[in-house]
Amino acid sequence: MLEKVFQEITNKRKFFASSSTGEQFENQFRNELKKHFSEINGDLTEELSHIEEKPNKEIKTAFNQLKKQVLEKNHPHTLKNPFSNLTSHFLYQPFGSQNYPDFLVFIFDHVVGIEIKFSKNDKGEKNIQTSRPMWNSNLPKPNAIYVYGVANADITFFKGSDILSYETREVLLKYFDTLDKDEESLKNALKDLENPFGFAPYIRKAYEHKKEFSNHHQIESFFSRNHILTMFLQSHIQTNKNEGNTPYIVMATLKDFEILLPPLDEQIAIANILSALDHEIISLKNKKRQFENIKKALNHDLMSAKIRVLKK
Repeated sequence: MLEKVFQEITNKRKFFASSSTGEQFENQFRNELKKHFSEINGDLTEELSHIEEKPNKEIKTAFNQLKKQVLEKNHPHTLKNPFSNLTSHFLYQPFGSQNYPDFLVFIFDHVVGIEIKFSKNDKGEKNIQTSRPMWNSNLPKPNAIYVYGVANADITFFKGSDILSYETREVLLKYFDTLDKDEESLKNALKDLENPFGFAPYIRKAYEHKKEFSNHHQIESFFSRNHILTMFLQSHIQTNKNEGNTPYIVMATLKDFEILLPPLDEQIAIANILSALDHEIISLKNKKRQFENIKKALNHDLMSAKIRVLKK
């Protein structure tokens, strides 16, 4: 069912890209999701308890355990669905409007977090090849799906593990962990010093894209044809209906299979030449077949003439 949602988005790219605000873009995705899944509204515990036919306390415990897994920063696998009756449902902003994820989708035996990213482009002048989503306090999570739209331009989607490897994510996460420890050291160093106004360094936990950090010598475009990961996404969802492990692919892996193509006009010219050759080959084969038929007929006539001569 989830693959149908993304197939529909792929088919209606212009419609989704026509959103002028992040809220409008998010609502369009939400409406598309409603066509295939039931949204859970109202008191969460009561609703889940009603659907699962289990006491509130048991539901709360199960959901809190799921919440911890969902919010893990580097969980490599698709999450298991702890609820037996939630097989085609979703929650909108389950942990608040400022927190990940925007959508929590329950599909068969699995739970998938979906985050919406959006860039404004009021004048329609933004170059989508250099447009990139903001990653405030969170890196892309490996088991999450991200839907990224640029107003009046285009839309794409990908899994967190498709754009950032597990190992790279670990290193980046540890950087801020180290800063947290340094802050404790700073507090200890300042506690006996005069600082009545409480001056302290302010470091915002956020991530951006820098060319010098890319081992491809450039920042990969989220909208390049090499990076439209629809088939990987659909394959991932289909595979994980029955399997527990999450296959993931990163751009470094895709580079090993990358085939460089000439410009489109050259491709068309080559295609026309190959098409003409195909027609020529078919024509020659037909002529060959005609000559073979003539040869058979002549051989038949020749043999018939020899037989008549022998009889005389």
